[in-house]
Amino acid sequence: MAATNSKWAVLTYVGLHSVTHGYMVVSQIEDQFPSWGTSRSTIYQQMQRMAHDGLLEEVAEDDSVSARSRGRRRYRLSARGAEELARFLRGLDLTQAPREYFVLALLWATRQGPEITTRLLDDLEERVLERLDEIGPAPRPERLHELGGWGLVKDERIALNARLTWIEKMRQASEELTRSAGAQR
Repeated sequence: MAATNSKWAVLTYVGLHSVTHGYMVVSQIEDQFPSWGTSRSTIYQQMQRMAHDGLLEEVAEDDSVSARSRGRRRYRLSARGAEELARFLRGLDLTQAPREYFVLALLWATRQGPEITTRLLDDLEERVLERLDEIGPAPRPERLHELGGWGLVKDERIALNARLTWIEKMRQASEELTRSAGAQR
């Protein structure tokens, strides 16, 4: 994951916690997005830069901080960082965005509750279906030079249908988790 792309992952993961440290953010990114392959030092440097730029706030240690975490810089998302992350996520075309960005949008939505998560999934499903209608079925090529265009349409249809399947699985999991959380209350 290039440093510019990891910015959104860092802001999302810091925002999911009231206070966190770089090691936790790095671990979550490595666990959920192993293919992004950014280095730990890049993320630590990026967090320091974001703190300098006002996107993150460094949190002072208090006496309740365990001895094991002493010396680690702890951060929280600043109001400016939250605004910038929200603006980025609103601006994403989730029908075309890389899977990682959609997962970040979904993580952020789940933080805000089941209604927001459902709305995000419904909105994405609607846009995917609109895009499928827009591109329509690909007519079979009659000449060799038409093969590339046909392949692009077929590829986009396959990707959009896969995203529909993924949306349905996310919706089912969200509903199950919401029901089980309601039953535990």
